[in-house]
Amino acid sequence: MTATATHTSVIISFNGQRVTVDYQGHADMESLLVHARSAFGANNQHTLGLYNEDGTELQPYTNSIDSFGIKPGQVLYLKPSTVKGGTECAVDGEVPPC
Repeated sequence: MTATATHTSVIISFNGQRVTVDYQGHADMESLLVHARSAFGANNQHTLGLYNEDGTELQPYTNSIDSFGIKPGQVLYLKPSTVKGGTECAVDGEVPPC
């Protein structure tokens, strides 16, 4: 017997609109993000991220969808991603604005 991939779906909300997007739980979150952007025609919106109902961004996007506890039918939100890291500038041990 061969294993088959199970497809399930979530609801993605973006700018007041909702669409259903299929996913495979073992896939990485990046793949769901790509499908979500595509569903809204936001393919070059690399600043958009996926968030759960609590407002937590679902990252790192290299983790599996299942690792975030996503359930079929769950609503996720596509919105501007949080600012990712940066570096501090230090001069003589002090950290001035860069």
